Amino acid sequence: MRNKENQDSLFKKNYLVYSFSYNDEDYVTIVSSYTYAFDILDRSLFLLLHNVVGRNIENIEYMVALTKEN
Repeated sequence: MRNKENQDSLFKKNYLVYSFSYNDEDYVTIVSSYTYAFDILDRSLFLLLHNVVGRNIENIEYMVALTKEN
């Protein structure tokens, strides 16, 4: 991952591509920006975000299973 080489070009997008696994399935998150150059801190924040979401998804799935009527 590296920053945008030409900071003056507003017509080129910067991308942050982050892949992760959840329940033995692979997912990809793609974020783009015309003005922001992503760096290693952004990648670390996405790792943290996906870890938090992964833990909460398990809780949400459990709650849905408990409240689901047959």
